[in-house]
Amino acid sequence: MFNKRSISMLFAIFAMAPTMAYAQSCTLTAGGASYVIPATSHYDTTPASNFTGVGTDDQLFEDGWWFRVAGDTKEFFFPVPDTTTCAGAAGTITWNNVSTRGFRVTNTLALTSPGAGMGEVILTMAITNLSATTPLVISLFHGADFDVNGTALGDNAILLAANTYIRIADTTTGVAEQRAFGPPANALLVRPFGVADVFGLLSDALVNNFDNTTLPAGPIDYTGGFQWNLDIPAGGTRSVSVALNSNAPPTTPVTLKNFSVD
Repeated sequence: MFNKRSISMLFAIFAMAPTMAYAQSCTLTAGGASYVIPATSHYDTTPASNFTGVGTDDQLFEDGWWFRVAGDTKEFFFPVPDTTTCAGAAGTITWNNVSTRGFRVTNTLALTSPGAGMGEVILTMAITNLSATTPLVISLFHGADFDVNGTALGDNAILLAANTYIRIADTTTGVAEQRAFGPPANALLVRPFGVADVFGLLSDALVNNFDNTTLPAGPIDYTGGFQWNLDIPAGGTRSVSVALNSNAPPTTPVTLKNFSVD
């Protein structure tokens, strides 16, 4: 029987078959926690990922990165990287010149697990402007499809800090958090899984800017994302980070602002 994951992966396999063969998987482990980027169906419009050992079943269906350079008429998913090096609880994924657009990116991954059924993975994207003369004006996006407690439906999301900090709770047990920091995001977006979810909007042929909607949300099949708008000087580097957390205390300091459950 087909489910949400198998249907999405089949679509991506047919759509992206010419490039997927060159992708490499990335597996991080810490204690009983595991974060996996599979070798197929990640660097595409349905960026499959897995986050297990941090609650019941698999906590993530998808998570991935997108970009839009000033003047572009749509957003683009990050293509297959040039190098992928993952071992133990840490990894590094690099693009020497993303889609020949004039910028290099290094994604540094770190997984922690303070105890059984808990974990947090932090992804830090460092963007370097390869031009020696021209500033790079770029919007960076990260999206995640959480399935808290391993179920695709019944998640409720609230805002813990404006633009940057979301908590997603299952209607029975389990809690996940999605957080942007270093610097905080400019905006967030939450949508139920489907054609017009976060990944669907980033995949269409239009320019999309996240608008800090729609929270609180639920019960839904959750997708959520963050947007950073960056001005990077010639030869300069800027970094952003996102934390994906399941049932664990955050590993970096957080400030709760504008808490809302209304």
